[in-house]
Amino acid sequence: MDQSSLQKFVDEAMIRNVIARYADVATRADYESFHSLWTDEGEFIIGEAPKGHHATGPADTVALFRKLRADKTFFVQFALPGVIDIDGDEATTRTFKTAANVKTGLRGRAIVEGGAGTAARTAGLLGGILSYAVSEGIIATNPATGVRRPADAKRTRRLTAAEYGALGRALDKFEAQAGRWQGASALRLLALTGCRRQEVTGLRWPEVDMDGCALRLTDTKEGGSVRPLGIAARRVLTGLPRLPREPWVFPAVRGSGPFGGLPGVVERIMEAAGLDGVTAHTLRHSFASMAGDLGLSDATIGAMLGHAGGTMTSRYVHHLDAVLVSAADKVSEAIAKAMADPISMSRLPSPSGQE
Repeated sequence: MDQSSLQKFVDEAMIRNVIARYADVATRADYESFHSLWTDEGEFIIGEAPKGHHATGPADTVALFRKLRADKTFFVQFALPGVIDIDGDEATTRTFKTAANVKTGLRGRAIVEGGAGTAARTAGLLGGILSYAVSEGIIATNPATGVRRPADAKRTRRLTAAEYGALGRALDKFEAQAGRWQGASALRLLALTGCRRQEVTGLRWPEVDMDGCALRLTDTKEGGSVRPLGIAARRVLTGLPRLPREPWVFPAVRGSGPFGGLPGVVERIMEAAGLDGVTAHTLRHSFASMAGDLGLSDATIGAMLGHAGGTMTSRYVHHLDAVLVSAADKVSEAIAKAMADPISMSRLPSPSGQE
């Protein structure tokens, strides 16, 4: 077996393992383990539009799964993997599954998409298993040794001042015409905080600390995390409606749970703004780039974004450093000004140095 064939085998093995784990944790309602199965880009689709359900990323997917299981007294998840197609750095499988309960029959389709990150984790996990087999004398050599692991693609797209202005105008127009505030407001908060999309759509009011100028997130990629909340972002949150007995900052338009239509809103608004290749992650990267333009240090930027190593856990942090809040104020205001009037970017004060 040549290295190309072996790597394909490794990739397929890990994907099938993920599918099996999915069926197991779904049946046992192990929401923590269920959360760990999904990447930020992973999609969960049940049924077909307009009556189907769709979620993207860990937080949204767990919320949707909780909602689907809420009224069921018995639930068994079967997952039958179909053909797995691997093309370079992208791996795709369509998994057809049946879930049954005593009240209703639910049939749907799940599409799990992976890429370089999935393949790299696959190779790493299987390599570890095979190394253990070697140490136990089960096999003589590790066939995964030397297999190249694909590197994740680096995303460097960022918004310019003019593009921020185009985004702001498209948002204003969307808000005036759509009549639904969740999508546009969530997108504004993404741009003004640098949060991940799932962190915004899964945001609950108890996690919003306006007095402390912070978001005290309980469920992020790094676990619990405290993020400074800039003044422009606080204005967005202050202007949102707070519905009685509704924990979600951005509740679903229909039914319960968080708002699930943000991916579609992002696509429509970016298309209206004439911005190609701009995603929710682009807004996060642009926030970090703006912070760098303003002279903030890598450590400060990492803390604002909640990067591993720079994140602060809500378990121990009660009051954010005033310097960190000031940094978030500076970045969010600069972005808000650019979205309102890109010309104002030229009037921003020059950074006096690193923070």
